[in-house]
Amino acid sequence: MNFLILNRSMAEIYSYEEPHIYISITDPESRFPVLKDNPNRLKTLWIKFDDVDDKINTVNGKRLPKLFEVDHAEIILNFVEKFKNDVGTIITQCDGGISRSSATAGALSVIYNGSKSDNWIFKSRQYYPNMLVYRTLLDTYFNNYT
Repeated sequence: MNFLILNRSMAEIYSYEEPHIYISITDPESRFPVLKDNPNRLKTLWIKFDDVDDKINTVNGKRLPKLFEVDHAEIILNFVEKFKNDVGTIITQCDGGISRSSATAGALSVIYNGSKSDNWIFKSRQYYPNMLVYRTLLDTYFNNYT
């Protein structure tokens, strides 16, 4: 399985010529990017959660950001499982194309390509994977899907 990681700006102009699925991630208060029509894109998953790498979600009773949780991981994993035999590429995109999308691509790469297949993400200076997203996806997969 191949992975492409995009930011919001690239998502609105990018076109991929092979069959693929697309995972678009944004903040709960933000709009999703407007994607060009693409007959090679089998389906898009639209999902919202904040780019927070900490499990604390309340302070003095005040709600903090919407954290990535097991429910989010299950939505992503079920989406990929449904299309994994029909595509060779998964495009992940978040607002900056740095942390949520790279964490998602990294975890999915380990799941579908094996251990250490995410090295290209962790060794790149371009990405800074959100470890809450990364670990939750892997934990959810290995606890529930294997």
